[in-house]
Amino acid sequence: MSVYKEACEIDALRTRQKNIPFRDGVLSMKGNSGVYSTPMDNSGIYTHVEVAYLVGKGKFRKIDELKKYDIGDDTYPQVPLKDILMILKTQMLSDVHDYIETIKERYNKPLTETELEIGEYYEAFRNTSG
Repeated sequence: MSVYKEACEIDALRTRQKNIPFRDGVLSMKGNSGVYSTPMDNSGIYTHVEVAYLVGKGKFRKIDELKKYDIGDDTYPQVPLKDILMILKTQMLSDVHDYIETIKERYNKPLTETELEIGEYYEAFRNTSG
């Protein structure tokens, strides 16, 4: 295969393999002939990919759940897709739990005295200003 054709394939794969929002950054997952994936080719079908967790402009963070793949670099080579999917599912469930707790906090309790006082103050102000 020509170098040009391979570069075109890798570019097409990079376009397809967009970063995924994750925690307070993005999860970058790459598979191609230039990274540690299985297979290390440009087929577009991978069982293992190279993973990086980016926060801000080019700042890498560690992912505790991927410790066993850590080789001391900013990326995790040869991570099974099933492990990544499990991390994303767990994160999603955690987010949903937080949303549920927020809804309970906002919509499942009576107003406090302070909240009632603020409401009465606002109502009095509105009646005098209009």
